Order: sequence, then structure tokens, then C-alpha cells
Amino acid sequence: FAMCFAMVGCGDKDKDDKEDKKDKASVSDKADKNEKESSEKAEVKKDGPEEIADKVLTAMYKDCDAQALIDLVNDDVMAAAEKANGQTEDELVDQMQASFDSMQQLYDTMGDSVSITWKVDAVNDAENLDEIKDEYKENAEIDVEDAKVVDVTLTISATVSDQTESQDQQMQIPVILIDGEWSLDLANMGI
Repeated sequence: FAMCFAMVGCGDKDKDDKEDKKDKASVSDKADKNEKESSEKAEVKKDGPEEIADKVLTAMYKDCDAQALIDLVNDDVMAAAEKANGQTEDELVDQMQASFDSMQQLYDTMGDSVSITWKVDAVNDAENLDEIKDEYKENAEIDVEDAKVVDVTLTISATVSDQTESQDQQMQIPVILIDGEWSLDLANMGI
């Protein structure tokens, strides 16, 4: 492609060398840009258990976004859940979003006085890996390669009358590895 572009640009004998160099530089710049974009795409890091957990918590507590939460579920798992439960992804998202909206309304009434933060404490192997593998294989014909539990400390702080009170809550976020990619284990999440 770059060679064809350069040949067309160089075909006009009336152009001076300066314009030819500019055209060639432009072609070279485009080729370099395309090569850079290709290498950046190749370097895209897949999310690990901690990143999935962070995205789960962001969807649930920061953004109150049910679709963002469901997007963390493996597509094959979601399709199997739709088939098994007779509930479409959109219906599940709507149901969850209604709960998130109620939570958001509560936060809104409190204004800036409430903050929710979290930190990952540990990533552990799921104790029931064989059961998880069997469950997905039997119910959805999906091969789970691995399963982890991400232990998180969720801190909820509220300020009322210039007094701030905080409460820590321990939370576990189950994640599964399917086809080399980590995703939320919605079946064991308890939502």
C-alpha cells in the first residue's frame, strides 16, 4: 500500500523534490503509525483477578452501572445463564440497575458526605475449584481452567455534622479463568 501511494505521488514530474520528500515522509509516517498501533494492540494486557475485582467494585459502588458489571462476565457463561434462567442479559441488567439506582439515590441524598473506597488484600485459589469446574461443565459445557477469590476490604465513610465515621467490610469477589481470560464468576458472586 505505501509503495503504491509513493509511486502515485512521484508520478507527476512537475513537482519539485521538496514535495516528493514530503509525500514520502507522509507515507513513512503513516507506515510508522500503523506499525506502532499494531504493536500497541499486541501489547494489550489481559485483566488479571485483581483488575477484574477492581472493575466489579467500580461498577457496583462508584458508577452504579449494572451493564459494566455484566460485561465482566464471560460471553459463553452469560449465554448459558440466559438459556438456563429464561432471562435475557438485558432483563438481568435492568433488574440489577434498579437496585443500583436505589443505592445511588441513597448516596445522592447524603451528598458528598459518603465515600466508598477499597483495597485488595489477597488473591487466593478457590477452595472449591473442582466443584466450580464441574458446575460449569455440567450446566453450561464450559471448561473453567482456574478460579480465584479476591479478598477486598471495602471502607464506607460518612461525614455528619463534621464527624466522620468509617466502617470496614470484608468482601470476596470470585473470578474464573476461561480460554485464558479472567472474568467475574457471577454464579458464585451472590448477587
